[in-house]
Amino acid sequence: IESEEQYAEVAYYALLMIDKCIHLAHYELPHVGVTSRQRLNAGVGILGLAHLMAKNGQKYTTTEGKQFIHEVAERHYYHLLRASLKLGKELGNAPWMHKTHWPEGWLPLDTYNPYVDKIAPSTLRYDWEALRSEIITNGGIRNSVLVAHMPTETSANASGTTNGLYPVRELTLIKTDNQRVNYWAAPESDTLAEQYQSAWDVPTRDMTEMYAILQKWTDQGISADFYRRVIGDASIASSELIEDYLYRVKLGLKSKYYMNQKTSNGMRAVADMAPAAAEAPRSQAATQD
Repeated sequence: IESEEQYAEVAYYALLMIDKCIHLAHYELPHVGVTSRQRLNAGVGILGLAHLMAKNGQKYTTTEGKQFIHEVAERHYYHLLRASLKLGKELGNAPWMHKTHWPEGWLPLDTYNPYVDKIAPSTLRYDWEALRSEIITNGGIRNSVLVAHMPTETSANASGTTNGLYPVRELTLIKTDNQRVNYWAAPESDTLAEQYQSAWDVPTRDMTEMYAILQKWTDQGISADFYRRVIGDASIASSELIEDYLYRVKLGLKSKYYMNQKTSNGMRAVADMAPAAAEAPRSQAATQD
């Protein structure tokens, strides 16, 4: 993405593609098809945040990096919302638009957790009030919801970029999917190696704050992964888990996905693998907060 105009175009065609899929799909359960076509729910996420941050010299753990993430998230939602408004004018609003708050001019800014703004100073880059007026005039938009953030493992493999919102675990990995083996390297890691920040070096608190900033501009869920080194006699105390949970609640996060743990066994597996590092074995616990 090189310009605002290009982002707007990509957002428009992403939503148009989803729209066509919703209407052309065969639904084995007819009532699911009815709901899908009446609500026109979309969920467009982000690919390659770690690569983008590396290219711009940003870190997940700095105030400047979190301000940068806020800019990325705001731009993403703004252009998707404008695209949905455009599609609403061209194709009509979702039939069940009256069951949402869009006709009243609702925006994420109306209901997000204000504590998020204490993480890093941020200023709005777009004219949200003008967009609100257009939405009210149009009686809503084409889609009931617009943004969700998923791991994007398959999409990242196919496009050769980094997974969703996550920092990279290693600069090179062997990724397996059923019988397929993919030798993966972080984009431009030959020149940006020093700029990439390993997920194992990002504390849980900073990951929580990153997801909270994204949640401000997300009207659905986030597959929020966390990363911990648990090597030798190291352990995670229950008091730490409770503290992390309460901080997520404080910042308005809706969910947690995997807790990835890098163990000494995992590190040995990496050391023994050539030519690229193998993805370290880890214990995972998917939880819903």
